[in-house]
Amino acid sequence: MRKPAPLLAVGFPDFWETIHRKYAPVFTEAVKLASLESQLLKREVDLPLHRVLRLIARSAANSFGAIVTLVLNGYGADAMRIARSMFEADVVMAYLRKHPDAVGDFIDHSAAAAKRSYDYMREHAPDMLQQVDPKAVADVEKRFAKLPSQRSKSIRWTPKTLKVMAKDVGLTEIYETFYSWASSIHHADISGLFYQAEAPNYDIEAAPSERWVEVALNIGHGSLLRILNNYNEAAELGMDDQIERRIAGFKKAWRSKST
Repeated sequence: MRKPAPLLAVGFPDFWETIHRKYAPVFTEAVKLASLESQLLKREVDLPLHRVLRLIARSAANSFGAIVTLVLNGYGADAMRIARSMFEADVVMAYLRKHPDAVGDFIDHSAAAAKRSYDYMREHAPDMLQQVDPKAVADVEKRFAKLPSQRSKSIRWTPKTLKVMAKDVGLTEIYETFYSWASSIHHADISGLFYQAEAPNYDIEAAPSERWVEVALNIGHGSLLRILNNYNEAAELGMDDQIERRIAGFKKAWRSKST
């Protein structure tokens, strides 16, 4: 009888306690935040804007769970990459809430993106295109034909950059600091590589490491709070008191950590 394959060891269990002990108040708050997000996201919403915001909120909730997993295992730089995407979602959420008339462009952009993919497959990978439901292709073609020419040619859903949107919603400080660092790490430019390097040889520090753990955890936590707050207020879900308690808990937890 063949022996079962050994289980794959994932992460660094011996490191979990190190990080959990250092950020214990934050992890306690994360558990409470997970309970709040579960209550918020089970609510049904009907308006297109609210449905889009709910999708963003659910995606961000998953991402924060991934950040927690990564930081507990000392993968701070990789957690920064996910925190970067959470901040982008944070900015987009706040922007759409402030400019609800833009939600149509946000939704319609899916047709332009899909059309580019289908056109590429049609020319370079026809066998791959044959695996796509013809009705789905026809639907994209129909939606794409209705787009204004300038929107159909754009590779972004809005001509405004993330920097412009971040300024519009009051998140410039995070954009100019954290987002710059995380983008360098994400794109593996020379600054991003040096951010992960360790003196004196300046080689990439191997996991598990505490480097970037705190920044990623803080930004992910804050972004998720703002996202849930914006969703609650925009969709009028009536959970203002619960959100305020988690905001207060966030501030207290991070103050406790710093002392």
